[in-house]
Amino acid sequence: MMKIIRHQLWNQRRQNGWIFVELVIVSFFLWTVIDPIYVLTSNLAIAPGYDEERAYVLHMDYYDELHGKFDKTQDSVAIRQENLYRITRLVKNCPEVESFALVTNASFPNCNSWNGGQYFNDTLKVHSQYYLFVQAEGGDVFRTFGMKDAKSGR
Repeated sequence: MMKIIRHQLWNQRRQNGWIFVELVIVSFFLWTVIDPIYVLTSNLAIAPGYDEERAYVLHMDYYDELHGKFDKTQDSVAIRQENLYRITRLVKNCPEVESFALVTNASFPNCNSWNGGQYFNDTLKVHSQYYLFVQAEGGDVFRTFGMKDAKSGR
């Protein structure tokens, strides 16, 4: 029986070759065109876990000694902290501001970088991402970014 099957395949090798080429072309098309469309569509259907509607980011930094606008009288940790809290109070007291949060670099959704890691235990792999924020007077990072609890949805 196997001898007959091998003989049949050998006799129809030209036709089988064309079928193989057609399968390769169709597979390539599905992989390069249809698969990215499916993946992008399914990824957009996943809720991000936060609401960025009407959220704004204000980047603050201080001048170093090499900058032309460096002020030596402002060069102390206590003065920098007081300036940060003064600017924060000015921003949070604006009538348009509903809530605010002081966060460090790479600690808010859609930033240029992220803090996190991967944890492994046997066959289990867990991805984690964490946000570093400063608990300032009146600041609420969860309300500001509209984050919800994964279990309860609150």
